[in-house]
Amino acid sequence: MLQYHLETKLERCQNVNMRRLTAIIHQGEANEGGFWATCLEVPGANGQGETKDECLANLAQAVHLLLETEREEAVPLAQS
Repeated sequence: MLQYHLETKLERCQNVNMRRLTAIIHQGEANEGGFWATCLEVPGANGQGETKDECLANLAQAVHLLLETEREEAVPLAQS
């Protein structure tokens, strides 16, 4: 198991927030090959690929999609 840091950009109102996230990469079985990864800070985000780079790119896309969905579905605070 390898641990990497995955950086994502979240754009909000023309501001760019950088978040440093942890990716845990696992190598597939010898007869299967490839890699799969999860992100500790974003439950449900995972990626897989034939190479580490492909795996991390897929994980980054999954993280982005999950965080974007969470942001879009956020209920605005009641205004007083």
